[in-house]
Amino acid sequence: MRCLGDGIRIAGVVVALIIGLIVAFSREGDDGKQVLKDAKQMIRQVQGFHESPEYYERLVDRAHREVFSEAYSMSVGRRSRGTLDEDKYLTDLFARMIQIAQGENADHVAKNLKKLHDEIFQIEPEPETAKKGK
Repeated sequence: MRCLGDGIRIAGVVVALIIGLIVAFSREGDDGKQVLKDAKQMIRQVQGFHESPEYYERLVDRAHREVFSEAYSMSVGRRSRGTLDEDKYLTDLFARMIQIAQGENADHVAKNLKKLHDEIFQIEPEPETAKKGK
């Protein structure tokens, strides 16, 4: 026969696990909000942003929702924070924003986003002769 103390102890562990998960997910939400805020600040640097800021911010919002969780890792423990793979996040964010813009026939926006991406990652543009050969 089980002791009442064992049941209380198990219930306590379950409650602690649930609380830990809630705290971890709320941290992810807080971290996600901060990363989105930073992404919106970054996107203001794109050429043409001031011509249609609402469109660019909508792209950031949508792409962020779709890619953030793949680049964010929750850590275990009450005092530890999650970590963001910044390169993965930015690469995926830009890829998704470009994909959305192209799908909406906003090729000039996609081109501007690609240019900013390449500047951030310090990717040299292809020479004109290489582009013509494709």
